[in-house]
Amino acid sequence: MHTLRTKLQLRVRSKTIEAAVAAEVTRRTQFQARTRLVTSAATAFLNAPRLLLLPTIFLLGGCAYSPTVDVLGSYFPAWMLCIIIGIFSTLIVRLLLLGFGIHAHLRLKPLVFSCTAIFFTLAVWLVFFKN
Repeated sequence: MHTLRTKLQLRVRSKTIEAAVAAEVTRRTQFQARTRLVTSAATAFLNAPRLLLLPTIFLLGGCAYSPTVDVLGSYFPAWMLCIIIGIFSTLIVRLLLLGFGIHAHLRLKPLVFSCTAIFFTLAVWLVFFKN
């Protein structure tokens, strides 16, 4: 009687283990199928030619307007003119600071004057060429 009960318990246990293994195999195959589907969809999206058009669209947006200035009959790039005005304005500010005696008390002079030049350059650009 004892051996029969043991055999029945072993059969039940083996069937339970087989069912658990089968469930695990099914779960893994479903996960692998979902992973393959997501991976193939992502790969298809990244390989699409329309994705290559996106950077060119953003880069071509700057070609709508050509900022040039007529200087003595020839066209001159406006950004270059703004840089020249910004540098001369910075030199005037430096002379003013020397005149008032503030220049000696400035720390990080290269940083101060480069930021001043950038400020005047961008200010001239915004005032005259902001289209």
